Amino acid sequence: MELIDKYNSLIERLEEILHLENPDINNLSTLIEEIENEELMQLEEEVDKYYDQFCDGKEPDKSELKILSQIENMKDKTYELISVIREKFGLEYMDEDESENVDDKEIDDDSIGQLCSPWNSEDNESEQGQYTIVLNIIAKSALKKIDVGSDDTIIMNLLEHVMEIILAGILTKEKESLTVAKAFSDVMLTGYYIPKEKIADMCKQVREKCHMQLMGLEIAVGSLQNYHCGAEAALSQIAMFL
Repeated sequence: MELIDKYNSLIERLEEILHLENPDINNLSTLIEEIENEELMQLEEEVDKYYDQFCDGKEPDKSELKILSQIENMKDKTYELISVIREKFGLEYMDEDESENVDDKEIDDDSIGQLCSPWNSEDNESEQGQYTIVLNIIAKSALKKIDVGSDDTIIMNLLEHVMEIILAGILTKEKESLTVAKAFSDVMLTGYYIPKEKIADMCKQVREKCHMQLMGLEIAVGSLQNYHCGAEAALSQIAMFL
C-alpha cells in the first residue's frame, strides 16, 4: 500500500539520520524541521483522507482495521525517531518567537488562560465553559493516545485534569517545568498523589504522540476565539483529529 510504503521510506531515512556521525547541526536541524513540519504533515493529510473512506456509514473489516492500525503505529514510530534524533544531536524544537509568525493562527493568551483552569468553570453556557468542554474532550483523546488511564474514577478525573494542563501548556509554549509544577500542585491540593515524574513523562509522550490532538486543540480554540461558536461546533470541526 502506498501510504505504508511512504512511512517505511521515511522511517528508513530517519534511522539513517540517527546513525550519522558528526553531522552539520544547522543542516540537520533544518532537515528535521522540514520532515516534521512539511513531509509528515502532508502524510497525515493523506492518512486523514484514507480514514475518511471508512467514515461513511460502515465499519472497516478486519483487514482494513489491520491496515489502519499499522499506519497509526508507523506514524508514532516516525515521531519517536524524530524525538530520539533531537535528543541525540541536541536539536531544539522551534522556539516561541519563530512559532508565532503567522497572525491568523495566533491564540489569545487570555483565552488559553481559561483553558489552564478547567475546573473553575461554574457555567457551561459561559464562554469559559465552552473552552472547558473542548479541552476536556481533547484531553480524553490524548490520554487514550498515550495509553494512560485508571479504573479509579477519581484518579481518572485527576489524569484528565493533568492532561488539560499539559495540553494548554504546550499550546501556549509554556516551559515544561512550569507545566509539570502546575499539574503536580493541583493534584496535591486534592489530597491525592500522582508522581511528578509520571506527569513529566506524560508531557514527553504528548509531544511525541499527540500531534493530531494538539493541532485539533489549536483549531478549536481559534474557532471559539474568532467565531464565538459553541463547543459542539468547534469539536465538530476537529472530529478527524480525535
